[in-house]
Formats: sequence, C-alpha cells, structure tokens
Amino acid sequence: MQVRFSRPTVARIGFCLVVLASFVSSSGMAAERIPVDVAADWGLLGHWALDCEGKPSNTNPHYSYVMVGDKLLIRRDTGVLQDENKVISGALTDDGDIELVTEYKAFSVVMTSRYAKDNVDQFHPVSNRDQNGVYTIQDSKSTRTGSSAPVMTRCPKTNKR
Repeated sequence: MQVRFSRPTVARIGFCLVVLASFVSSSGMAAERIPVDVAADWGLLGHWALDCEGKPSNTNPHYSYVMVGDKLLIRRDTGVLQDENKVISGALTDDGDIELVTEYKAFSVVMTSRYAKDNVDQFHPVSNRDQNGVYTIQDSKSTRTGSSAPVMTRCPKTNKR
C-alpha cells in the first residue's frame, strides 16, 4: 500500500518541520550565556590581587574583572604593564570551576584559562593555555617552574591603586 499526499499537504508538513527545527535550534541558543553573566554567577567580578595592600608588580599583579555594557573585560596591572582585554567566551564547568577565553590583542594571543575557587574571596588558576595548546599553567602548577599557581584574593572596594 502506498500513501500519496497532495502538494498542499506536503507543503504543510514541510512548513511544520521548518518551524519545529527553528524552535529546537533557538532553544539551544537561549541556553548560551554571555561571559559577564557567567563571571557574575561565579563571583568573579571585582578587583583581585595576590596582596591587595601591595602595589601592582610582576610578583603582585592586580586584576579587575569588570562589566562594560554586556562585555566582560580583564584589566591587568603589573606595575610596568597595564592593559585591558576582552573575554570572548565563558562557561561554568560541572565541577564548579570557571573557564574563560580571553583575547590579548596586544600580544596576538587567545588564552583559555580555568579557575577554581578556594573560598568565596579566593581563587587560583587550574590551567592556562594559548590557541596553540601550549600551557603556562597545568594542574594548578606553573609549567616553567613547577611551583603552585598563585592564589588571587578579592580586594576591598575601598582599596584604590
């Protein structure tokens, strides 16, 4: 037995399939979140340093994770270098870490960084790798020296640099 559909019936079925496909694809898009929302949920927004009272330096970098419009920016200050870099994507991992992909235009580098919370006001890098897959931090240790990755502490809002 062969079933035959008239042209209007085939057109209706085709239209329904297109509409259904658009609902499925748009529901996946709605689940995507912008980096600033991910950072806010994780508690990353604000000013961080190894030693909040100390001046910014190579051994005491200061980082500010700030929302500008709907964008997440990282403002770094190492005493000799001050820059601002855009986070192009962000996600929370199943184990509670945050992963950020940041574009460092001045260095023509895109870094993927993963951070773990030590407590509400402290976190440390778990990994940091460039677009070529080269790690500077892996398993919470510097790949160059083997030392533990630094712990960043949230600085009070009243602390001005």
